[in-house]
Amino acid sequence: MKKILTVLSIFLVMILSACSSLSNDELIKNYVKDTHGIDIVVKDSYKNSLELGEDSYIVAPVDHQEMEFSVVVYDNPSENELNYKSKYLIKDNYLNAFEADTELHKLDKVIPDINKLGFDESFNDENRVFIGEVGGKKAIWSSFYSTSHMEIASFEEKDLDRLFELYKLVKQSGALLEIIHVSDMREPHESETFVFDMEKLKGVNTKEDFLLEMKKTNANIASLYENKKWESEKEKIGNERFTFDSEYDDYWFNCRLTNGNGECTNIFATVYFKENSLTKSNDNLEKDLNSIFTFFEKTINPKASIEYSFIEEGSDDSVRFTDYEIKKYSSTLDFINKNFK
Repeated sequence: MKKILTVLSIFLVMILSACSSLSNDELIKNYVKDTHGIDIVVKDSYKNSLELGEDSYIVAPVDHQEMEFSVVVYDNPSENELNYKSKYLIKDNYLNAFEADTELHKLDKVIPDINKLGFDESFNDENRVFIGEVGGKKAIWSSFYSTSHMEIASFEEKDLDRLFELYKLVKQSGALLEIIHVSDMREPHESETFVFDMEKLKGVNTKEDFLLEMKKTNANIASLYENKKWESEKEKIGNERFTFDSEYDDYWFNCRLTNGNGECTNIFATVYFKENSLTKSNDNLEKDLNSIFTFFEKTINPKASIEYSFIEEGSDDSVRFTDYEIKKYSSTLDFINKNFK
């Protein structure tokens, strides 16, 4: 008898849940119809009233289902917060989504030319446009996908020109997009991504100026060019005891921030030492560290903030220090004695 009652209870809960879901969907449809005068379909929902105190719904107009927007129903609102039928607190971002969709469709006239450059405007049925924030302000984001692989190593030879042409076509369309992400169709961890900050690019007319702004916005591009710039100086200090290069990295140092000229002002550098050499007993360690510190802190200009990661080959354990932290020691030898065994 207990088993029968349990099964019946579960069955009743399932029915009540389904009715609740249907009721909520109808509430959302009625709210959007009354507020914006459009009929919608509910495409997805996220019920978080217990944890977040709200239920979210992804909806779209019946006759334009590419234009998705969200509707949020808040749990237990105060009486002065109620905004629908004197019973519910409901908010949506329909107007933002409509604005973004309008801007997106301005691109339609240049899509054929964009396709000729080897870019598609959608991939895996992802949304073509998003509402985000830049500097605390609302921003419209969109994406393009390269039909061929993009690699940072061949950026200048293969992708710079066509990215510049893509930028010009977007600008020509008149679409007011703040951010554009350009990647290829591989998995995110494999794909190279470049970002157009259209606000910063709006006055750009030449490829040279385009490249400069791209360096300032894209750390991968800045790192590529700064690595090339200092490659010959790096070779002068290299020896068999340590290296900056790794088969797993595209750069031998990473440029985290740049100045107005696209030059690094914040650098992350990994130094790979031979096994069992990051020790006090290594007679060459002081000399090697001095040459590394001199290179990054005096040879490379303009002067940048540096974070070093020191690691031995074959090890997963690295130690990190900033140039500011290292300067607190009386000497490089003092630094070694207090941080290495």
